Formats: sequence, C-alpha cells, structure tokens
Amino acid sequence: MRRVLATCRQPKWCSRSGANAAPGVDTGSTPTQSGGPDTGFRAYRLAASNFRPWDGAIGTGDVSRQLGLAADHIEPGASDDALLAELLLRIGLDLTTPVAVERMAGTSVYNVDDGTVLICLDRHITLEMIEGMAARTPTEIICLDAGFPNDQTKVNAGQIIAAHARDEASSIAFKVV
Repeated sequence: MRRVLATCRQPKWCSRSGANAAPGVDTGSTPTQSGGPDTGFRAYRLAASNFRPWDGAIGTGDVSRQLGLAADHIEPGASDDALLAELLLRIGLDLTTPVAVERMAGTSVYNVDDGTVLICLDRHITLEMIEGMAARTPTEIICLDAGFPNDQTKVNAGQIIAAHARDEASSIAFKVV
C-alpha cells in the first residue's frame, strides 16, 4: 500500500496555489473539501447507497408509503457523480474506467469505456436521445427510471433499443435503475 501511495504523489506542476499549473488546467474551478484546488485525484469512501432499497419489514398498513418510497428511490442529496460511481461498481467496472460526457439530443450521456456502456442520469429522457444512444450499439444502456415521463415512453425506449440490436452480434442490454 505504501508503494502505491508513493507513486500517486502530486505532480510538480500541480500546486495548492495553482501558480505552477500545467497549461490548460483550471486549478480553481473545483475546490477540494479542504478548500484547495482540485488536483486531479479522486478519493472514494464506503458510504450508504444512493438508491433506497425495498423495505419488506414495513407492515401491511404502510404499503402506500412503501410504494411512494419505491417510486422515488434516489436519495435526495445524491449527485450525478455519486450515482455514476455507484452504477460503475454495480455493473462490475473499475472506477478508473474512462468516462466521457457527451451531448445527445440536448441531454448529457456518460460514454463509459469508449462506447461500451452508455449511461443517462438525466431526469428528462426523450425517445430521440434513446434513438441516438441505440444507434451507437453499445453493449449496455442504463437510464434512470425517474427520467422517463411515463411507462409508455419507457416501453418504447426498450423497443427502439431492441430494433437496433436484432442480431446476437450487436445485442444491447437495456437497464432502468
């Protein structure tokens, strides 16, 4: 462990003051928890899930409350970065997997591992955006359930994705979380 920490030291051009920053590096836009600039390193800690699990221990009289919690199952304070990190871990990818943000039909989409997985965490998903994602033929498309305006749009999204993956060589898994 000490060897890994020793090789992850801050580069010379990354200083806390930002005076020696590399060209094109904005050191003051994202402060760290200590108030200093973001130097490009991320630290993760084990925390509770950003998705509320189903609680089977709730009595029969509270079923309507349980259904309400299940309908809006994302924790209120969860950021898109936290949701993305949790989804990457849940599908078995490393947090070091390359992720790029792209715009499709006016919506931000996370392009994971050069198009292998496309993740949309937007709360307003359109069928045009789903069409654009499916046309790229990734192996997996993940969307938030809260992003679909209704169940009809969600079913149509699944059909659009299935139409783009008719043969086994280009099958696309569609997951809604």
